[in-house]
Amino acid sequence: MLDRLTEVVGAAPSRCTYAEARHVATDEEDLLVRNGRVDHVDRASSDGVGVRVRAGGGWGYAATRDTTRAGLDRALAQALAIAESQPSAPAGPMAAVPAAHGHWSCAHEQDPFDVSLEDNLGTARSF
Repeated sequence: MLDRLTEVVGAAPSRCTYAEARHVATDEEDLLVRNGRVDHVDRASSDGVGVRVRAGGGWGYAATRDTTRAGLDRALAQALAIAESQPSAPAGPMAAVPAAHGHWSCAHEQDPFDVSLEDNLGTARSF
C-alpha cells in the first residue's frame, strides 16, 4: 500500500503545489447478547484512501474505498478537479518543513481478533 500511496502522490506535483494521501484500515467485531444468548455476531474490515491537494490556491479532497492504483489515480484526479474549480486566489506560502511519514499501531499481547467467541462472551458476562 505504501508504494501505491507514494506513486500517486509522486504523480501529483506537475498539477499542484501540495499533495498527500492517507490510508486508513479498520477491523470491527460486534456481539449482541440478549437474555444471556448470542443474538448476533458481526465482523467487518474496511479500508480506504483520502487524497488532499492544493492547486492554484484552492484545496481539493477526495476519498475512495478502491485501493487499487487505478482507484487512487481516480481519487487524485477528483481532488485536483475540486481544487482547480475553486476561485482563483494567490497561493500563500506553506511552512517549509520536510515531508512527514508515519505509522500508528497499538502494542498488544494478543490480537483481539484472535480471541474466541466463548472467551469474549465470558468477558462480557463479567460486567
